[in-house]
Amino acid sequence: MKFKTSHARSVSGNNIVVSIEGEHDEQMIQVQVELDGFTLADDSLQPPLQSYENSFSGAGDAGPLMEHKLVVTATTSDNVAHGSTTIWTDPI
Repeated sequence: MKFKTSHARSVSGNNIVVSIEGEHDEQMIQVQVELDGFTLADDSLQPPLQSYENSFSGAGDAGPLMEHKLVVTATTSDNVAHGSTTIWTDPI
């Protein structure tokens, strides 16, 4: 699994993009995205997909020096969970 995430502070919250690519013949059946302990997405993928992308505008809170943790989990069709964690701090 190849995970790619991007984030930018917006007027209210964070703009976040999550992209996942299965390697070889990996197919995803579920993707979960959490920001600071809150669920942004819990997507069941039927039929299973080899790639996934989702955008979240104004997600969560943002403020000077506020810390964030983005956790992305993709479960493959053979029921193996793959994960990625991104941690950042908002600028002043």
